[in-house]
Amino acid sequence: MERLLTEELTDWIRSAVRLEVDLGCARGKFLVDMALVHPERTFLGIEWQPDRVARTQRKLERLELARTRVIQGEGLLAVREGLPEKSVDVLHVLFPDPWPKRRHQVRRLLRKEFFDAVGRVLKPGGRLRFRTDDQPYFDSVMELVATLPDWEIIDEEAGEIFPLTEFEQRFVAEGLPIYSVVFAPREMASS
Repeated sequence: MERLLTEELTDWIRSAVRLEVDLGCARGKFLVDMALVHPERTFLGIEWQPDRVARTQRKLERLELARTRVIQGEGLLAVREGLPEKSVDVLHVLFPDPWPKRRHQVRRLLRKEFFDAVGRVLKPGGRLRFRTDDQPYFDSVMELVATLPDWEIIDEEAGEIFPLTEFEQRFVAEGLPIYSVVFAPREMASS
């Protein structure tokens, strides 16, 4: 299998003082907006679709956001095998595909093996931030985390205001509810 990250990118990630990963960054709106609001932080976007990666890359170059990068990769694989151990401060999973049909739910990103992989890449004090408009998906994730002894729910956003994703803008405009939670590994939650 081809390596997801080059040695240069791995070194860049390891050198980040504070790294936030936008997993499934779509066209990069949230990623770019976060980089503009927080120039002191380092951001990495990971997106499966090559055209979205190219579009986001053009935005980053045009805005000269040197502390922000985007790569093509599949979410679980990127977390499980691509990102260096203990390298991520915040992992954002925002409006992932809910795969609502029962037979497709095995494709959902947030499942036990994903939480296991996230625990490997989070730094001490790290967080997993999840937002969705799909209540059944949200409820299933909450039920799952209740069965995972190494994970807990922590205070929502600790007062931080986040830019909206493209999906979230649409859902808010339509008056749809947004479900949001932040998780942390138990040994890290009190850090």
